[in-house]
Amino acid sequence: MTNTFADVCAELAEIDAGWKAGTLTPVAHGNRREKALCTAIVLVAADFGVQLKPPICIDARGEISVVTETGNYGNAFSALLNTHCRPRTGILPTAIMKEWDSWCRVNHFDVERLVRAYAASLAVEATPQKID
Repeated sequence: MTNTFADVCAELAEIDAGWKAGTLTPVAHGNRREKALCTAIVLVAADFGVQLKPPICIDARGEISVVTETGNYGNAFSALLNTHCRPRTGILPTAIMKEWDSWCRVNHFDVERLVRAYAASLAVEATPQKID
């Protein structure tokens, strides 16, 4: 099954609504959210020409390893990580990703923030601009 970024964003919205309505148990919420976020970060990276190395999951520290399969992040993807996340490459989450970097760990809340910001930027790009 192929997911599009729009499908994954819709799934995240559905998960949020189910959680707020009380129709999802904590375990179901966590499982669905993890799957959606991990799929979303792979799709976002792919939009920037970056292929992430599996497995992509939330580990016991609440982090997702963002490791390239081959190559490096490039300018655009590293800038996106730096703008919306606090990537970690050591003990403290204060790393600044450069174009030549190829791995970091990111907290799942930061990944969600990145995904939502990226979705919003795509929505803005898709909206016709009014020219006066």
